[in-house]
Amino acid sequence: LYDNIQLFAPDGTLVGLIGRKKAAWYLTRGLAVETAPCLHQLSKSNPSVDVARDAKSPSPSSALPTALYLLRDPHGRPQGSELYYIQTKENRCVVCGSQECLVRKN
Repeated sequence: LYDNIQLFAPDGTLVGLIGRKKAAWYLTRGLAVETAPCLHQLSKSNPSVDVARDAKSPSPSSALPTALYLLRDPHGRPQGSELYYIQTKENRCVVCGSQECLVRKN
């Protein structure tokens, strides 16, 4: 239900958490590359680390990516009440708290 794929700006700032469909959208259009979240922490502490160079090219057969690195600066960033969009969301039933046999209702 929630894939919690991290989306980072080119400067390493977490912009939001997205699902697999949105991640595929960014990857197929060449707007982002797959990367490991730890590369962003490393690049903040060591400017010589090039996240875009060290990122993997998207592979259709690979498992779900855990993080994407945008190749261009996003128009907006979460501020104040928008911090909701960068919080990890749990896959849990809101009625009983179960984490199994979940169904999304619109």
